[in-house]
Amino acid sequence: MQSKMILLVAFLAAIVICEDLYDSNSPVNLLNRKNFDKRVTNNRKKGITIVHFYSADDAHSAAIKDEYESFTKDNMGMYNLGAINCDDNYDICEKEGVTEFPVFRIYPQFPLQTQDLKDDNFNMKRLKKRASKFIQDKVIEITAVNHDTFIKDNPGKAKVLLFTDKKGVPTIYKALSYNFEKTLFFGIVRPEETNLVKKYKAKNYPSIYLVQPGKKPLKFNDDMNYYSIANFINIHSEIFDFGDAPEAELKSAASKPWMSEKLPQLSQQSAKDICFGKKGLCVILLANESPSDILINDISLVREKFKSNIEGRGPEFSFMWLDVTLHPEWASTFGVDQFPQVVVLKNASKKKFSLHTEELVTESSLSSLLENISSGNGRFKRVPGNEVPELKKLDS
Repeated sequence: MQSKMILLVAFLAAIVICEDLYDSNSPVNLLNRKNFDKRVTNNRKKGITIVHFYSADDAHSAAIKDEYESFTKDNMGMYNLGAINCDDNYDICEKEGVTEFPVFRIYPQFPLQTQDLKDDNFNMKRLKKRASKFIQDKVIEITAVNHDTFIKDNPGKAKVLLFTDKKGVPTIYKALSYNFEKTLFFGIVRPEETNLVKKYKAKNYPSIYLVQPGKKPLKFNDDMNYYSIANFINIHSEIFDFGDAPEAELKSAASKPWMSEKLPQLSQQSAKDICFGKKGLCVILLANESPSDILINDISLVREKFKSNIEGRGPEFSFMWLDVTLHPEWASTFGVDQFPQVVVLKNASKKKFSLHTEELVTESSLSSLLENISSGNGRFKRVPGNEVPELKKLDS
């Protein structure tokens, strides 16, 4: 009788040992020698894969299984998450150089090296932190300077805007921007962009909006996780990007560095994007050094004020600054010898300018100048020779 009980216990133990850690209902991808190259190696051309290498008799895998499954559900789509039983697929594990268990290995995009977590202090926060370092950021900082360009450029493509009061770019949003880079543009807006916050009625942070050509912005109202946001984008943008879109990466004109600066520097590269390639007047701060943060903020407030007050009517103002140490002929053309100073330029067929005459450039004095111009009372002079000096190309 006793011998039969021993055999029964041994039989039940054998069943437990043979039973795989992850079953077919698990959110974790079950990897084996047949699909490993396709799901892991080939995925490194584009995505990031995390693999749990385990053995039936290792000391920790059973204890962390539930946590890894929960991690997989929360990050589904952002990473390709799988597991492989090295008892059944010893040749694959040996080929990958995994001989001790368990190991969590991060496979980033080629040619970056893999990273392992293989001590007994397994923690999904540590795993997520390490994996997130490999996510490429394709998000564009959106300000009043580049918003219209961002929306209007590539008119056949939808845009996604995240309004957030947190510093940096959330990992989920970085992943979305990279995984959808061939079909969508992703922008991020900060609370100080008050006109944009009002325009989109972003009352809470974070808020996400999908902007399609000719349609009203559509707000995302589901849980803030990768899978839900990606599903929302796929359905409402009618893109259905599952990785088989054309290989060519889209470029937005709004992603140029000067397009996201509060006060872009006027140069050969930036002139057409900000001022000279559009209708309206160019408000140029002539300075012999980089403008102070206080002055930049004052000018930004004026820009926001006039964009809000006269959008759709009156002249459109664009704002830039020019380094007169690189462009002394600009200062002499407008008769300016004290800096910083402001000139408002009409760069049309008949080039004219109006000069800020106050000694100090302040929010109040600049607003007064632009109010006079907007009301038709601004005093303009013709640019000598009807030509503005050439602009130099700045080193990138």
